[in-house]
Amino acid sequence: MFFPYSTDAPDYHWPWATIGLIVANVLVPVGIILGVLPFDAETGDPWVLQYGEGLWPTQWFCSPFMHAGVFHLLGNMVALWTFGLVVEGKLGWRRYLPLYLLLAVGESAIEQTLMLGMSEGSSVGASSAIMGLLAIAAVWAPDNEFECFYWVAFVFGTVSVPILGVAVFYIGFDLLIAMLASEITGSFLHLLGVAIGFPLGVLMLRRGVVDCEGWDVFSRYGGAKKKTRVPGPDPEAEARRSAKAAKRDTGQLEAAGQQIDAFLADGAISAALKLHHKMSAVGDGLRLRPAQLTKLIAGLQAEQRWADLAPLMAELIERTPDSADRPRVQLAQVCVTKLDRPGRALDLLGEVDAKALTEKQLTAAKRIKSRAHEMQSEGLVELDDGGW
Repeated sequence: MFFPYSTDAPDYHWPWATIGLIVANVLVPVGIILGVLPFDAETGDPWVLQYGEGLWPTQWFCSPFMHAGVFHLLGNMVALWTFGLVVEGKLGWRRYLPLYLLLAVGESAIEQTLMLGMSEGSSVGASSAIMGLLAIAAVWAPDNEFECFYWVAFVFGTVSVPILGVAVFYIGFDLLIAMLASEITGSFLHLLGVAIGFPLGVLMLRRGVVDCEGWDVFSRYGGAKKKTRVPGPDPEAEARRSAKAAKRDTGQLEAAGQQIDAFLADGAISAALKLHHKMSAVGDGLRLRPAQLTKLIAGLQAEQRWADLAPLMAELIERTPDSADRPRVQLAQVCVTKLDRPGRALDLLGEVDAKALTEKQLTAAKRIKSRAHEMQSEGLVELDDGGW
């Protein structure tokens, strides 16, 4: 078992439409069971897409909201949530909802048309439309990551996988199944959704409907274009490019800061730290607020991730010099007890204003200092390159 359930892709828009679609998918079977929605017990019309019975537009629209059981519904809704976060996060609900319906209705229309020659058969579910969303997400944000749950035999856990990698895995798996199968399977229908979603994603990118800020698959993996001539310097054009790049970087950093706030509120410490590291390559890097640093440090301390905690504490000390004496003592203790860095601990304690400490803190500082000297006298070799 392997499925994505979250993403670090910046969400510029709240996923209202994705939430609404999930609610609609859940309410349809409830409405049918309660008798509120029409349902033909023999054919499933209009909620089942019938093969070989002509073309029925009502089925094109309704069948993507019907599922073949609880687990089919649950799996699709987790995928809809995850992939929808990426796509709706870039489009906003007003453009995302028509795109989703185009994927769902368009795939159903093509599917029913292709199956006109069949004497029997049917399908339900949003899987094809969701695979179309995955294809679009891979075009728009290939290097962002999905947090994925895996379960193999008695081993389970989570792992971060680039969106492009998840797309290659799912599409490759469906392609293999479709090639080995002797009849039409769900994998073929998934690939039909991909065949619709991929060109739509490319078209919207090329037409400027979505701005991926240079992180789309063509910008990341398209390679350099050959030039027929070497243009002369154009200061104005260069200034415009620089301004555009700065605006793009600022937008990404602001969105990343908001996403880190959400991660910290949910207790997703690893996701917050990973996004912080990733944003170090954007512009001048993401400068966390002291409150964000404090929450992140507390989370890392609870998880006993001392090597990750130390540079963030050092940054907090640098950013808040007026209240840095207590953090200096705390970081010095980490250096001595967890990182085997007595020299760095002594450097930190040397900057502490003893008058700013409580009696208890002062006693702790003296104890740490004594232990640091002991470690040095025991011959501990500390390779200090100035970093953490």
